[in-house]
Amino acid sequence: MSKTSPESVVVVGRNAEHQVRNALILSGVLLSATVAVILAGPQDHVPQEVVALLAGLAVGVWLLRFSPPWRWLAMLVLVLSLVLCLVLGPAGIAWFGGFISGTQAGLAWQHARKAYGKDAAGSR
Repeated sequence: MSKTSPESVVVVGRNAEHQVRNALILSGVLLSATVAVILAGPQDHVPQEVVALLAGLAVGVWLLRFSPPWRWLAMLVLVLSLVLCLVLGPAGIAWFGGFISGTQAGLAWQHARKAYGKDAAGSR
């Protein structure tokens, strides 16, 4: 059996931190860009767009963080998100921006959980 040196453990930890940080940065940039598009557009539908943004964010986090056992569900949600983007107009853009941002946040959460070995149920 090969032994793992402390240096290699530190490098693995740093790589995991980079994955978490990069996913959070991308999520924040996408969320900020979506909010900027909402605020730069017509102001008559802002409440609907904010609700769509939050709903997309929640679905994206749920889909990537809690990974349902059905692999086909991810593709179905992506296709439905694209359809909603086209059908809802400005609120659809907010939905899609929230969804993509949420998937990146969920991915960061998943990487952090794997990197630090903490289970959500075990942290209570």
